[in-house]
Amino acid sequence: MISSEDFEPFPVRWESGPAFHPLDGPLSVADDLAVRPFELTLRLPADWSAEFYREAAASILKRFIIRYRGFLAYGQHL
Repeated sequence: MISSEDFEPFPVRWESGPAFHPLDGPLSVADDLAVRPFELTLRLPADWSAEFYREAAASILKRFIIRYRGFLAYGQHL
């Protein structure tokens, strides 16, 4: 499970929105995939400097991908 503490020192809050079911485009071919794609929206404060913004975005996305890959790998061996 991913928690906000995994992304320190950045204040991360998780929200879930309505299910996303594209009618056309590259994500619409997901019916035959083993894992359905999902949409991740990252909102960062507008008052952050460009350097801090880049650092935070890169760090948060990298940590999310690492945790998500670990979750998928663990789930395959249950």
